[in-house]
Amino acid sequence: MTEKRLSEQIDETNKLLKQMLEGGKIPGEKKFRVPKLSNSKLKKGYVIVQVLKNNNYVDFRKLKVVNGNVYLKDGETYHLADSEYIGMYKKFPLVILPEWSIEPLTKEALLRKVDENKSTVKPQKQIIHLMEDAKLAEQSKPKKGMKGFLIIALILVGGYLLGKKLGWFG
Repeated sequence: MTEKRLSEQIDETNKLLKQMLEGGKIPGEKKFRVPKLSNSKLKKGYVIVQVLKNNNYVDFRKLKVVNGNVYLKDGETYHLADSEYIGMYKKFPLVILPEWSIEPLTKEALLRKVDENKSTVKPQKQIIHLMEDAKLAEQSKPKKGMKGFLIIALILVGGYLLGKKLGWFG
């Protein structure tokens, strides 16, 4: 019975893989619905704004850039949207905007924050340090096997001497 379930699961997995390779829709797959901008709205200064909300949700909106700012009506706040903050999604301008910040997320803004905090993370250096720490921890561990052997040997010798004194051994 287990083999039958296993073979059914393998068949189901193979079907899903085939659908993925053919480009079909996969059951349970959810895609973001990103608003499209027409050419007329592109010319009028609209951008797609990806709002990162405080409750961990993401919201997409079409908003107009006015004097280098976009206005969020629900929070009634203005946020920066200069040309340095506008990226591209396919052929559409995109601004990634955290709800809690005036400044949108861009590569330059994130690098600036990293430089301010002096917390650059270089993966290879981090891996090397982790390997060195593991090697030091391995070297500093006491050899438990040898200590245990010595303790057992002392107990056996002490037991033999005690047994000989009491006359257990001839």
